[in-house]
Amino acid sequence: MHDEERRLYATSEEVIELTKLENRLLNYLIKNKGKVLNINNIACYVYGENNYYTELSIRNLIWRLRNKIQDVEIANIFGYGYVIFWGGRKNERNKRNK
Repeated sequence: MHDEERRLYATSEEVIELTKLENRLLNYLIKNKGKVLNINNIACYVYGENNYYTELSIRNLIWRLRNKIQDVEIANIFGYGYVIFWGGRKNERNKRNK
């Protein structure tokens, strides 16, 4: 469960604190669950249209969020952007690898 106002993400086992940018990114991905989002749109939402950002800063932010929240898969769609999957795909892949 994501608490946008308090910048928290709760799993069945723990409550994870998110930074302001991690929280904004997660919120944007959740609002667009299942949709492929290009990096420019993600950056505009997270950083604002007038702020400077690089593709590397977006990648780093996604890497940090992936490491903090294990039950969510943020998949890279090569050459375009990212998409979020809730548990299902990652859990299915883990079952196959066992």
